[in-house]
Amino acid sequence: MLTDAELVASARSGDRGALSAIYDGYADRLYDLCTSVLRDPEAAFDAMVDAFVLSALELYRLRRPEQLEPWLFALARQQLLGRNMPTGVDEHAEFDGATGKAASDGAGPIVWEAASWFPAKDRILLHLHVRQPLDNQALADALGVSPPHAAALVRDLDEKVERQLSALLVARLASPGCPRMKTLIASEDEAHPDKWLRQVARHVDVCNTCSFWREGQPNPLRLIAKVPAEPAPPEVRDEVLDRVDLLWSVLGPPEWTAAVLGQSPPAIAPRTTTTATDAPGAAASGTADEPT
Repeated sequence: MLTDAELVASARSGDRGALSAIYDGYADRLYDLCTSVLRDPEAAFDAMVDAFVLSALELYRLRRPEQLEPWLFALARQQLLGRNMPTGVDEHAEFDGATGKAASDGAGPIVWEAASWFPAKDRILLHLHVRQPLDNQALADALGVSPPHAAALVRDLDEKVERQLSALLVARLASPGCPRMKTLIASEDEAHPDKWLRQVARHVDVCNTCSFWREGQPNPLRLIAKVPAEPAPPEVRDEVLDRVDLLWSVLGPPEWTAAVLGQSPPAIAPRTTTTATDAPGAAASGTADEPT
């Protein structure tokens, strides 16, 4: 089996078979990220396809071909950040799918819905680090930040998600007998669920009764990780590759494009620090992500 670096080298010269292998290796994972974040199959498909087609055209920009994985996720992140992400989307994967159950006494669907209440950057980071097998360096490359910065972002987001979503599970599943919690439940704001969730979490933080019930709730991050992945629709594989063929026939494969632009692909360099060329997600966001 060819390595990612070998596949990139072949695809740069216009090898459709190498490009097909790259697609087969990453399409399902990219689609799962897009559909987990957007909760809209059509929008997720468009984002995944656009990211893959863009990668096929810009392979000459990838300085370190062995880092194809984080580069593809950086491109997908860039596509997601450029799309409208409505807050409060309750559509989710089938929880009793072939890969197992994600629900725990109804907690799985509750947590999955609430994950769509977070800001766009948080949602992307959440699904990148919880649902994708990326190590800290690869995650940092996908985000366009240093590994220590990526670790800090993950730590802050994990604390935020666990705190807020465990409080939500108290509101949804427990019966703490707390008058204030009953008032909060009755006043849920469907138009602004993120604001309402923060109110619930602040209450649980200081309420002895509700905080006791929080301790027995399942871990929200584990529930999110266990939701069955949605594979890319198999019927679109040839459509995507045909689109790349058409673009290559007009623009030429990446090596030809690089030569025309006077930017011949450099040799594989040792992994050092992430650059804007290797991490398009950084350019898309303008600045490095900060905790929210």
